[in-house]
Amino acid sequence: MQTFVVFLRGINVGGQRPVKMAELREALEQGGFLNVRTYIQSGNIALQSTEGSPAQVSQKVQQCILNRFGFEVPACTLSRQALSVLHKKLPFAEAAAQAPTKVLASLWQAPPPPEHLQRLQSLDCGREEFEAGAHGVYLHCPDGYGRAKLNNNYLEKILDAPLTTRNWKTIRKMLDVASL
Repeated sequence: MQTFVVFLRGINVGGQRPVKMAELREALEQGGFLNVRTYIQSGNIALQSTEGSPAQVSQKVQQCILNRFGFEVPACTLSRQALSVLHKKLPFAEAAAQAPTKVLASLWQAPPPPEHLQRLQSLDCGREEFEAGAHGVYLHCPDGYGRAKLNNNYLEKILDAPLTTRNWKTIRKMLDVASL
């Protein structure tokens, strides 16, 4: 039995794809997951599974959501250990300590091709900083994510890969939730 952290993309945003967390937990438990816990309404889930890989967990979570709610939702799943490594390798630790909502991680299920990452490296983003890691792109948006050029949609276009973005406060909280 392994602990995984799942980040859903685009639920409960602007009234689109509404999902109540209690119903989501129930659907995932009925799908065979154990110790399902959620944090806030944006699709942050910690759970345990006998599934062997994060990709298999994502696929099963997506199927549970489709079966219960009738729509597809992209999911990015990391093992608890991988999330811990992502947390430890943060290149913007000082900024995160001062303003954790201005430091984020745009997470992918599978890394994009190297040529797409090279496109990212060639961007001029002004005051915004970024660094690609094993599970996504670390972002520092000193003027706030709401004004960021490096938002989720822009990064998806550059990398040609589905992503979901969480601020550092949420990343830290999910480490705690996954440890319970």
